[in-house]
Amino acid sequence: MTEVGIAILDSIYQKMMIDEQWSIRRPDGFTWWGYRLAQHVEIDTPDWDDSGDICAVRIWTDVAKDVAATSDPARIIGAFNMHQTLSAYVWDQWEGTITERCTAFVHKDNFDQVANLLATAAVLQNSSAHTRAHTIAEMCGGAPDSTDHPSSGRRPEMDDLLNVPERLVVPEGRKPSRFAGPPIKMLLDFLTYQGIPGRTSETELNCTVPFADPQTAMAMMAAVMDSSGEGPPMSHVQILTDVAHPGVGNGALVLMSIPVSEAPEKVNEIANNLNTLESEWDSRVPLLGAWCPDPTSTDQTRLAFCSFIPNLIARDGVLEDQVLYQRNRSAYVSHRLSGETGPMASDSTEHHASLAPGSTVSRQAANAETGSFTFVYRTGDGRVLTFDEAFDELTPELAEGLKGLPPQERVIDGGDVEEYIRESGIYESIEVEVRIVPRYTDGPTRWSANQLREHVFPATGHDGLGFEDWLATQVDHGRLTAIDVLQYVGDDGAVIAERLIVD
Repeated sequence: MTEVGIAILDSIYQKMMIDEQWSIRRPDGFTWWGYRLAQHVEIDTPDWDDSGDICAVRIWTDVAKDVAATSDPARIIGAFNMHQTLSAYVWDQWEGTITERCTAFVHKDNFDQVANLLATAAVLQNSSAHTRAHTIAEMCGGAPDSTDHPSSGRRPEMDDLLNVPERLVVPEGRKPSRFAGPPIKMLLDFLTYQGIPGRTSETELNCTVPFADPQTAMAMMAAVMDSSGEGPPMSHVQILTDVAHPGVGNGALVLMSIPVSEAPEKVNEIANNLNTLESEWDSRVPLLGAWCPDPTSTDQTRLAFCSFIPNLIARDGVLEDQVLYQRNRSAYVSHRLSGETGPMASDSTEHHASLAPGSTVSRQAANAETGSFTFVYRTGDGRVLTFDEAFDELTPELAEGLKGLPPQERVIDGGDVEEYIRESGIYESIEVEVRIVPRYTDGPTRWSANQLREHVFPATGHDGLGFEDWLATQVDHGRLTAIDVLQYVGDDGAVIAERLIVD
């Protein structure tokens, strides 16, 4: 078991303030009883991670047992999944059970934000399961999946943690959406940077992402550039801040509709299968929401993924993460629905990478940093700051503590900020190498030269041109634009952050 795995288990356990009397600890997780239903937290190393640096976390709560297949459970839970927050109801037809599940992936660089997110998701899940267990069980011809602690017996009273949604999440949800206004409107720069076509307003984001695996999408984009074919089918992603959740109030509704139509009964079956697969880490994307019939489709013949981010967990980067999750999920589900059973074959890491842009950086500033080793600072909400940015952000806070002192003692310099960061632990310091790397874009998609050489160039009619000449022709004719990005690279070779260089 990895160090980060042990740490995330301890963190979730402590954040949820779980009573040892009503829990069972295991090396790879724990089970606890908040009341009648058991909730389980489990970690593992994904079989696709060769580095051992990533820990997969799965959380699920028992809901119903002895479910009758003749009751059409997939249809019943499909209706509930349209109103989920950060989990999915899943029917296991072989076990005859229904559980509520969510997953995430954690590593050292996203530990704090994922730990907070999962603790909140776990509480919402547990509360939701207890609230709906009797209704779902009755509709499915089964019974609530109630169990007792093996040594402490039946819990006589509900853990106060299950009241957290009513006491904290709901009151916060009565306030205006914390994602509305600048947080969502300013995502247009992020979409542009990621090469995702879309638009934003004060209340919503709309964009499209390829409904195809990366290699297929690249080949189809190449066909468009070569005027020999059409681009890939697209999924529609919406983030709406003016649609309240019936249970938790205001926040951000995330909805991705894919270009697939089926009979309603088939849609429910596919949705349940996808929720099952994703809850077993098959998609390599966090399952924080649910596949379900598209709530915007009047005849329920279309499939969608729904998630709702409550106001309580609003932070910088949440919406950006959701856009990237849905882009990766769209590629995954196109792969699955095509009949493929293995993992997506792709060396296009950057196409799916969760890039963390700090908007832009000037060419002069980028050139000044290139080739050096320096420190960047990761904030508790996941942002990555240079020292100058950290200085600007912390100076007002430091100045507040110096009020009342003589003017000559109220001067703040870089050494003061460095000392404050080191002693307070307010930011995580990461040593990085700074480098400039070239990229090419046609607007919707960004490629490295190697990706173009391996995936796009072979699929085009290049009239006998070599790759370098073909690439120069694409740039000269405006089909591709050459751009540069500034990368901050950690000592393990991982890209900590990227910024678009502007002249």
